[in-house]
Amino acid sequence: MGTVIHMSDAIIFGFALVLLAATNAATVWLTFSLRKDANSLLGTVATFERRFVNIGIKLGELQKASPVNLAAEVVALSEAVARLRATHQRFQGRFDQYMGQEREHRDELPDDPKWRALMSLQEQQ
Repeated sequence: MGTVIHMSDAIIFGFALVLLAATNAATVWLTFSLRKDANSLLGTVATFERRFVNIGIKLGELQKASPVNLAAEVVALSEAVARLRATHQRFQGRFDQYMGQEREHRDELPDDPKWRALMSLQEQQ
């Protein structure tokens, strides 16, 4: 009877070893399977991240082109044009004033006929 019990202990021990080996094999298979799935999910996450960034960029462009923002830009540009027009008028007035002073000083020009002929040609052009 001692040998039968000993034999059944060996069978139980063998069965436990087989069960342990099968569990380890299943764990390794699950680990590699989950790693493959994780890598696949990383690729999917990267794809969605790129799409999200592109959508964010397009949304920003649409917000810039919104009627409210465009109206604000039109107002700002109108104000800039008005300031430029006022600046132009100021400088035009100064230029006209300067040219008027030049016309008044024309009597003081030298009496050189060649120089007067050259100046009259420049004024005609």
